[in-house]
Amino acid sequence: MVSVLAIPVILYQIGDGLQVLFANALRGITDVKFLAYAAFLCHFGLALPIGYINGFVLEWGALGIWSGFPVSLTALGLLLWYRFNWKTNSLINKHIR
Repeated sequence: MVSVLAIPVILYQIGDGLQVLFANALRGITDVKFLAYAAFLCHFGLALPIGYINGFVLEWGALGIWSGFPVSLTALGLLLWYRFNWKTNSLINKHIR
């Protein structure tokens, strides 16, 4: 059981590292409202349905339930990365002019 669940946990770490990095970067530039909405959207809009479908509908068990977490965390990390780049580029462009 542990060896089967090791794969989603390893993938979970990549997405978690990405989202933690950019979540804290967005907190640093005081953009926290978007962070809350994005986290809600990714966790309840991606992780929950993916985990339910894979775990119960496709009958993958615990592996299916855990398969939603890496997807949602990676999607959240990419979304926060895009938001951070957009916010910082707009701040840089405002100060250059």
